[in-house]
Parts: sequence; C-alpha cells; structure tokens
Amino acid sequence: MVLEILKDCSDFIVDDIILFVFSESIIDVEKDYKKKYINMRKREYESSNYSEMDVISLTQSFMEESYTDVIDLLNKTSIMLKRGKVGKDTFADLIIGDLILENQIIMNNANFSTSQVRLLNLSLSQLMHISYIDKAGNNKYLFDQKVIGDFIKRWQYHVERGEIFSRHTFLKELETRTFVDDDNKLYRDKLLKVIETRLSLLFSKMNAKTHYIQEFHPVIEKRSIFNWNYFYLYLEEIAGQDIVLDPEVVKRIRTSTEWFKFRDTYLACIACLQTKQTSAVDGELRFSEAKRELYDDIMRKHEIANKFNEIPKILRGEPV
Repeated sequence: MVLEILKDCSDFIVDDIILFVFSESIIDVEKDYKKKYINMRKREYESSNYSEMDVISLTQSFMEESYTDVIDLLNKTSIMLKRGKVGKDTFADLIIGDLILENQIIMNNANFSTSQVRLLNLSLSQLMHISYIDKAGNNKYLFDQKVIGDFIKRWQYHVERGEIFSRHTFLKELETRTFVDDDNKLYRDKLLKVIETRLSLLFSKMNAKTHYIQEFHPVIEKRSIFNWNYFYLYLEEIAGQDIVLDPEVVKRIRTSTEWFKFRDTYLACIACLQTKQTSAVDGELRFSEAKRELYDDIMRKHEIANKFNEIPKILRGEPV
C-alpha cells in the first residue's frame, strides 16, 4: 500500500517534497539496496532468537516482485539523506537512555485500558516500572522488578556487544520474559502496546533528531487533533461538498497562490481546537460529537467557507 501511494506521488519525490532517509551502507541505490541493506539485515536478524518478525518482513515474496519499483522510486530523489551516526547505534543509545532514566514512578489505581495514564508521554523506564493498587488496596508492580532489572542489564550487554535488534526484538523478548497471572494479562497486553508506541517514537527521533515529528501510528492518530478527520472536515468546509483528495489535487493546491493562506488557516483552526480542549472542563469534550461541534464552530469563526477563491474550485475539480 505504501509503495502504491508513493508511486502515485512520484512527482513529489522528483521535486524533493518527499524525502527518504537512507541507511549508511547505501552509496549506490541500484547496487547497494539489496546486497548491502536487505540481505545484510536479514543475516543479522537471523542470528537473534527474537527477530522472527523482522526476518519474515525481509523475505516476503512481494519484496522480490516490487524490487524494481522500489529502486525506480529511490532513484527519483536528488537528495540522499543520511544519518550522522549508524542508525542501529543511535537507536540503541535512545533506548538505553530511556530505560535508565530516573523518572518518577507512576502509580495507577484504575484499569489501564481506560486510564488517562496510558495517554501520557512516559519513558520506557516509567512504563516498565508502573505500579497499581490491587483489590486489597496493596501497591504492586505489574512486571516483576527483578525480571525487569535483569532485562535492562541484558539490553545494555546486547548494545555493548553491538548485537542487532529492532522494535520487534525488544517487544518479543519483553513479552517472553514477563509472565503475569490471568487477572493481569489484559493489563500487560495494553501496557505492551503503549511500550510499542514509545519505541516507535524513539525510532522516529533517531531519524528526525531535534526536528518536530508526527508519528503516524493508529493509537496516536486516534487521539491527535492532527488526525485525518479534522483535515477532511476543513477541506469539505472549503469546497462546500464531499471531496476526493488525490495526488493531482494535492499538487494543484500546493502550487496555488492561496497555498500559504490555506496551510496557515488550517493550523490556526487546529491551534484553537487544542486550546479549547486543554481548557475544557473534565468530561465536557469526552465524546467525538462534542469535539465535532466545537471544530465546526471554530471554522465558522474563521470564515473558512468564504476565505478562498482558487482552492474551492480545485477541490471540486473545476478549472481555476
């Protein structure tokens, strides 16, 4: 699916609007992508007991079938972005740093699947040392703390030896080593999902460094004000009807004389929405219908329907 979207948006690759971050091992895309990147990663992952998912991801049949298409896409860019440090080492440093942070330990007295705790931006250290109040009123850790201590030491040992790993490797080993009783299995599974999200954010930070990132992850997308639904409502308000957004429409909007106003107005609406949500009374905006009404009101106040001349026509497929 990602490949098909990128193929549809190949003009953006040629114009250096969409950029790729390349592995340090790739100098010549055609020569190095498969030999020095795919095959090398596959051999490295095969040496780990917890990297089955990574090996499978690199040996699927469609990778052979679409190899030429991938090379063609990568060759379209005129900019070859490289990390300033070996990616594996950078990711390892970020994980270890997150594991040994001396953060405040979080105590949770509610069901984790509905608790606000899981919405916080907690470090791996805080997530793996999270505690809860049991039915008897006792404070307990979800994960056995000796097991977690040994797990962290093992990961430091892995890193020092330069062993290969990935997000899947980390999660698989953690899941294998953290046994819980049936009463806490759902709690543990929810917590592992949050840990997976944290690892994804650290992975993005490896690529983006100090730049702002928006990680496209289902959990984050669902609760973020930058999700697709709000943007689609903004487009519909401008067009005055349902719209279909395809690469050609995107290109026409980006080259329109109203592009900067279009972008800034959307960000202004989202900033208003975020401010309103932050200051709302607890429970006031709990349901999506209330948020939708608030967003509609914000767009009316910004006079979105009458703000543009070219872009409504572009969205409706009309000549400008």
